[in-house]
Formats: sequence, C-alpha cells, structure tokens
Amino acid sequence: MPSPSYLPASDEPWQRFELLSAYLDGEVNLAERQQVQKWLDTEPQFKELYLSLLRLEREIEQLPIATSALAANQVAQQVFAQIAQENRRYRWLFGTGLLLTALLAAMVSPGLWKMLNPPEMHMAQNLNLTEPLVVNLNAPLFNLSEGQKNRP
Repeated sequence: MPSPSYLPASDEPWQRFELLSAYLDGEVNLAERQQVQKWLDTEPQFKELYLSLLRLEREIEQLPIATSALAANQVAQQVFAQIAQENRRYRWLFGTGLLLTALLAAMVSPGLWKMLNPPEMHMAQNLNLTEPLVVNLNAPLFNLSEGQKNRP
C-alpha cells in the first residue's frame, strides 16, 4: 500500500491523527516519521494519544477469537432461529389483525349497505313505470295557501 501524503507541519487535529495512525501501521515516509517523532517529543497530549492507541492496539489483539467453526455455526443458528421466531410472531399478529378486520367489515357491511341503499330507492327501482312522469308547474295538485289556513 502506498504511503499516504500528509503535510508534515499540519496543525489540523484530524490530519495529525491520520498521520499518527499511519505511523503506528508503518505506512509513513521518512519526513512523516520525523514529524511524528517531533510531536511525540514536544507535545504531551500527542504522546498521550499515541500511548492510548498503542494500548488499544494491544487490547484488540488480546480479544478472544472463536477458534472453531462450530462455535460460529452455533451462533449463526441461534441468530436465524431468533429471526424465524420473530417472523412467526409478526405473521401471527398480521393474520390476527387481518381476521379481525374482516370480521369487523362483515359486521358493519350489512348496516352500511342499508345506509347506502335506503328502502325508498328499492321501492322506486321495483316500480314498473311505463309512462314518463309529468309535472305541471302551472297547475299545482293542491293549494298551499289552504293548507296554511287549516293549521292551528
């Protein structure tokens, strides 16, 4: 891997961290190595960061690693079993919700159907009208003014 090119005299914290990380990985050129060494000799905070990264590197190397494929296989089986269990639970909840929705729709639909189709509409549809309906607006069937006189 080619050595990254850094500005040796950079004061940007992220560039200094990148350079230190590359230094720890052995990916720096001579000028970059000298710059890191200068910072380590003159800056206590930089040296503290360096020591922290070294400790972290050692601790990571000491982490236990599964030595057999059986352990990894068992973990994978447990993960997939748990996923299957969650899937069954969600399918059950979805199916139950769907069933309850269907039952509610079946209970509501007769009343809804009656509300949308009142009996008056059925009576009008069942009438066999062979003659067209004629309304005479100039000669009403009854006098409205007489109806008002008879009121108490």
